Amino acid sequence: MAIATTPVFPQQIPMVSPQSAFLSFAEYIEHERASDVKHHYYYGRQIEVARASYEHNVISGNLIIALGTALADADCNVMPSDIKVFVSPSVTYYPDVVVSCGAPWLY
Repeated sequence: MAIATTPVFPQQIPMVSPQSAFLSFAEYIEHERASDVKHHYYYGRQIEVARASYEHNVISGNLIIALGTALADADCNVMPSDIKVFVSPSVTYYPDVVVSCGAPWLY
């Protein structure tokens, strides 16, 4: 189970230039593994993940601590934004905080 603090909706997707090519999911994964920058994948488009502000990181850090404390006795892990979440074959993204319960499923 993964809980995202910031879901991706079409209205949140930045404008993409007409020259932008659509990528298959396999092409996205291949590019993402070789990239130094993280990208969301949204219906064939690769969208660079914006850098977080100081305030954003303080809030995310406090949320990770609070969730970790609340779930201390559960079979769950709380992780920061470096975990890619697979929503569907058309959507993956890096939420601010991920809670994973049970055995992790890694892609």
